[in-house]
Amino acid sequence: MNLNELSLFYKSFSELEQSGLGYLQAFEVLKKTETNKFRFKQMEYMIQHLKLGRPLSQGLARLNFVPVFDIPLIVSGEESGKMVQIFNTLAKKYSDTAQAVKDLRGQLIRPFLTLLVALFIPSLPSLFSGKISFAVYLRNSLGILILFLLATYSLYDLWMRSYFEINKAKTLHSILSRIPFLKSLNRNIAIEKFSHSLSLMLSSGLNFFEASKHAALSSAAPEIANAIQRMIPLIDSGQNLTQVFEKEKYFPNDFNRAIQLGSESGKIPEFLDRYVLGLKEKIDTGTAVLIKSISIFITCLVMGYVAYAYIESYKNQMEEVEKVLKN
Repeated sequence: MNLNELSLFYKSFSELEQSGLGYLQAFEVLKKTETNKFRFKQMEYMIQHLKLGRPLSQGLARLNFVPVFDIPLIVSGEESGKMVQIFNTLAKKYSDTAQAVKDLRGQLIRPFLTLLVALFIPSLPSLFSGKISFAVYLRNSLGILILFLLATYSLYDLWMRSYFEINKAKTLHSILSRIPFLKSLNRNIAIEKFSHSLSLMLSSGLNFFEASKHAALSSAAPEIANAIQRMIPLIDSGQNLTQVFEKEKYFPNDFNRAIQLGSESGKIPEFLDRYVLGLKEKIDTGTAVLIKSISIFITCLVMGYVAYAYIESYKNQMEEVEKVLKN
């Protein structure tokens, strides 16, 4: 499912859950309106799975029916009995992400059109003067465009697959962590996912011990999973929660402060929610700066290429003139 379909799926499940229908009835209702043959078969499997009395999360995970990082949240909802809250949260998450992707595409239209102009216009004088053939013109222009589109699609495909395949998610996280100007943004996104999941699970009624274990599985960052594995025995032994988190350098000071204030007041979810809101603003700002930088970079690259092409064309014309004058 794409992002909009995921949002609609979770919204539908939330409404069906609120209406009192069980998961088995919900899948039977959704199956009647499903037009995708592959998902139709998946729903048939889920119906048989649920008839055997098995957990919803287990069937969804086995089929890769929903993103892999949603499963810990669904498990926590099953354990706490607050599935409506979980479904609503996931529906909003994918609706917001789909809108963000749409906005991103809109902001990249101009640099993409500029790239098209740069690829096809500068070579036209050489084509009309007969210096290059139409086949060479298309090969040079379309070849670069196809390579660019393939690279863009590969990155987008990896990003979409990272929702459903844990290995792809870890690969993407590892790649982004190695890019200097993306490293900080990637880290903030990983911490935001963990913090939001932890807050949601605590609000659902899970204790901190169980919530932290589940929340660690909702992020692709191995640093978070490893940190939680080290921390769980310390938390379980009764050590001070704030001090345990402060020992882990991956978590920023603002996160540790939210844990400290929440622990002292008995309102960890509320303080984590405030922290998440602030971190989201920081991520949105960083993303906006990144998109603008990409747009400027592509525009400058295109302008440089156009200038180079015209200079080369002018030099060739001058050389032809000099040859004529010499003769």
